[in-house]
Amino acid sequence: MQDLAVDAKTGAPDSYAVWLWVFMSAALVLRVAVGLIHPLMLPDSYDYLHLARCIEHGNAYRVTHMYAKRLPGYPIFLAAILAADGGHLWGITACQAVLGALSVYLVWCMALRISRGTAIIAAAWVALDPLLIGFSASYLSETLFIFIFLLSLLTFMRMCSGIKAWRSCIEFALLFVMSIYVRAEIALCLLPLLALYLWKGKAATWGRKLVHGVVILAIVLLGMMPWWIRNWDMFHSNFFRFSTLEGISLYESVYAGATGGPRQSDIALPPAMKHLNESQRDNRWTQMAFGCIAHHPLRIARLAVIKIGRTWSPWLHADGFRNWWLNLALTIWYVAQYLFAIRGLIWLCREKSHGILLGIILIPILYLTAMHAIFLGSVRYRVPLIPLIGILAAVGVCRAWTAWCTNIPPLSRPRA
Repeated sequence: MQDLAVDAKTGAPDSYAVWLWVFMSAALVLRVAVGLIHPLMLPDSYDYLHLARCIEHGNAYRVTHMYAKRLPGYPIFLAAILAADGGHLWGITACQAVLGALSVYLVWCMALRISRGTAIIAAAWVALDPLLIGFSASYLSETLFIFIFLLSLLTFMRMCSGIKAWRSCIEFALLFVMSIYVRAEIALCLLPLLALYLWKGKAATWGRKLVHGVVILAIVLLGMMPWWIRNWDMFHSNFFRFSTLEGISLYESVYAGATGGPRQSDIALPPAMKHLNESQRDNRWTQMAFGCIAHHPLRIARLAVIKIGRTWSPWLHADGFRNWWLNLALTIWYVAQYLFAIRGLIWLCREKSHGILLGIILIPILYLTAMHAIFLGSVRYRVPLIPLIGILAAVGVCRAWTAWCTNIPPLSRPRA
């Protein structure tokens, strides 16, 4: 980052880089402070910490009597920190705060493709975002996933630009594998990203781009093999299985009592499923879910709209987080962000020179929105998209500022 510290022409401190350091420092301080003052222990946090301690102590990788409930990416990250600092949780808070600050830098690098002013504002949006700060203080996979996924998108952007294409190709594939191990739901997002590369990428020929795509797919498949083989040896069914939560998660999203939010605690295990192992149960839940979808398509369509609304809601829905002043502050923040993001999106759609960046931003947004129109809708599932929305909002702020400055009438000259 030395090139960002000084101006290349004059050797003087680069004022734009100073702002980057300011917002990275602010991001670090805010995340550490919230993590130390009010760490968040949500239901999934206990699963992740339990699995991390299983890894740390060499015990069987299982939680609530399930061996494939959660992928091992985030538990491995936690186990490494716990082993390094003697089992204290403050190390997790510190490491996630550092990842949050580094994510500000990654957003800066992506937004810098548009302008330095856009990069400054995008860094500010991400550094000060209340949900990103809050999730950094929780023992959940969002902060780690955001960092790895942004890094993979930045590498993908380099690949699309033709910069060290083979090296970027391999780095992107490896980073994407890491993203899947942290949050498996992102796996199929690889396909539209590769389609964007084939369409917009600047590699010499279509044939070369096609070879890059095949290599990326091969690396991702090989990277997931250890987990798939482990689960196959354990269950002997569904080789390409990511977790045994997929079936029940889909069922609670579409069954007769579904509301679009979490309902798993209200679903009783049918007596006929009690003798089944977790893989067989997952298959049965999936079959039941597809039966609900086939028999009630209109209700599923209505639920999809509700889920999208929950995912993009500017206020929180979860029990324990319905404080009116908190939700008022969040609503003001995110409504402003959405309005600026819409303006930024319109401008980017008109600028053909930024087609690759626009695709890299829109594909994950549309993909995860569609994914959670099928599965559960929750503000939590929007959190990984906040940095991308921040870039769009930064573009919108810059366009609004430019328009405002252009419309300011010139000051009249004083009479002699």
